Parts: sequence; C-alpha cells; structure tokens
Amino acid sequence: MLTAEQRSRYLEVLKNAGNRTRSELCRELGLSYLELSRVMAELGVKLPPARRDPARMNVPRAKLEEMIRAGMNRSQMQIALGLSNRGLMRLLKQYGLQVLSPAQRNRQYEAQGLRQCIECRQVKVLATDFYNDRTNPLGKNRRCKECLNRWSAWHRQRKKLAQAETEAKPSRTPWADQGLRRCRRCHQVKPLATEFPESPNERGGRSVYCRACHELRKQQALEKQRANELAAQGLRQCSHCHQIKRLNEDFGVNRRDRLGRQTRCRDCQRALNQQKRQAVLRARAAQPDLLTTALLHSGGVRPTQAPRPQPTLVPTPPAPAPATPTSSASRPQPTVPTVSTGPQPANSPAARLSALSQASGSTDTPRAAA
Repeated sequence: MLTAEQRSRYLEVLKNAGNRTRSELCRELGLSYLELSRVMAELGVKLPPARRDPARMNVPRAKLEEMIRAGMNRSQMQIALGLSNRGLMRLLKQYGLQVLSPAQRNRQYEAQGLRQCIECRQVKVLATDFYNDRTNPLGKNRRCKECLNRWSAWHRQRKKLAQAETEAKPSRTPWADQGLRRCRRCHQVKPLATEFPESPNERGGRSVYCRACHELRKQQALEKQRANELAAQGLRQCSHCHQIKRLNEDFGVNRRDRLGRQTRCRDCQRALNQQKRQAVLRARAAQPDLLTTALLHSGGVRPTQAPRPQPTLVPTPPAPAPATPTSSASRPQPTVPTVSTGPQPANSPAARLSALSQASGSTDTPRAAA
C-alpha cells in the first residue's frame, strides 16, 4: 500500500520516463523489478516494451565479489545494479558466484566462530564480542557488546522516565501521600517504610503485602510442604487435635479437598457433631417455640413442622335499623308483580296477594285524605 507522497513521486517519474529502460527506473526509484511491476499495476501506468540495454549486463566480476563480501543479499544487489532476479542469477552463474541467504551466511559465520550483529551488521568474534544468553542459539546474544550496552542504557533511561511520569501522577489513594499503604491481603493500611519489605520490582520499591502477611504465606507454604510429605507416606495431620493419623482410615471422604479427605479426623468430627446436637437439644428445651436457623444448620437437625393456626371467626356487625318514614307518601310502596288475568283459585298465592293489595289501597286512601 503506497502512501500519498510515494504515489505522487512514482507517478511523476513514470510519466516522464520517456525512453529510459526499466533498469534505469529501478535504479532511480530504488526498487527491484518485481516491486516496480507492482507499483505500475497499482498506479495503472503502462510503459512501452523495454528495449534491451546490452550495457546493463556488463558488470565486472570484482564488483559482484565486493557486494558479496559486503554481505548484500540478492534484493539489495538487484537494486544497486538495476537488474531483475533473472538477470542477476544469469550473471552469478556466468561468473560462478553464489549469494548466500541470511540463514546460510549466519551458519557459515558460526562454523568459523563468528557472528553478525543484528544492530550494527558487523561480523565479530562470537566468543569475546557477544554476551552470554541462554535463550538464543549457541548461548550468545544476537547483539554485540557495544550495541547491547547502548540498547540497555536507552532502555534503562526509558524505564526511569516512565517511572517518573507514573510517580508524578496524583495518587488515587488518600493515604499514599502520608507514607502509608494498604496491604492487598489483609486490606489494612500500615506504614510503608516499616511494615512492608523491600521489593525492587514493585512500585515505590516496597512489596504490596505487609510483613505479617509475608510471614503467614511462608507458614502456609511450610504447612503445605509438610502436608505433601505426610500425604506421600499415607498420613495426615488433623486440623483439630493436630495428631498425625492414617489418611484413608482415620479421615472421612471429602471430594472438594485436594487429597479427597476431610481435614478433621473421624474422632474429632464425631465429637463436634455430638456437641452440636447437645446445643440444639438445650436450645429446644429452653425455648421450644423459638428455634433459630443457626442452631438448625449447625446441628443438622431437621425441624418438625409446626401446626397450622386455626382460622378465627370474626363476628359480623349487626345491620343498622331502617329509618321510620314520617308519612305514608314518603314510605316506599311494595312492588306488585304482574298477575295473569285468567281465573285463579281463591286460595292461590296470586289471589291472596291481589286481595292484600286491594285491602291496603282501600285503607290508605281515607288516611291520606284525612
């Protein structure tokens, strides 16, 4: 992918190419034949067929040998001579020369006890001019001593500047400016100078764990080492009575443990379970109705189901008495249902209701008139 500056430069040179050959263009642009072809394809520029330049193949043998001794590879030689890969290989075959690849050249140097520095590109003695390095082939660094010292000094300076920038930033913790630090294990704020051991790899040159936590970690590491030694012998130390007993016979099964056994022996576990049961029984005897959840979980006793409370009957309040009407006009009249006009028996409900309504109407009329 070409940049805008490269695109403008290449376009200007290719448009004004005229009758120049591809070798001259490669020499002017500093490109190989393959790179020039790719640039022309990307820019969409077509040149007339290249005319043969017989002078381009007139390269003396001494010049090729000098380039080979300088450690130039084929791509660099193509750019310097303005030849294609095919033309360069033809010249090398004509003179009986061979250009080694970087890997082949390095193997040849190493066979002679030499190495080429990847920084200054100079060939130096492998045993005396390179520092030891286990991570690299032949146990030597790829940079010579001078280049590695210069690179290390630059890296140290860069690290100091980065550390100074970090320390210059305002701290997010209010106690950091007071010479205090919070331990990452116990989360307690303690004096930095006295309670935290020195550690050059940490910020401020002090460890992130306090001395007490360091001692606790050491003790835990020793206990773990001792437990591993006992486990190799088929033994384990009980965490309750601290007695060393047989692992498979005296400890119950616990799949969550790394050894598959409980940390307390069977005797201690049985005694603790008995104490929990007695505590639950005492709590039940003291307060049979108030059994706390903690006692239930600690003793492992399943509570009995309490009886359901019986529903209580709430008495219904009496209905208020209806108000007495002051006059017959305001008193509501009973609704008389519609009665069929057919003949009804004298003792039928419809006949009795009709007679009752007529009697009430005859008695109310004179009362209303009065």
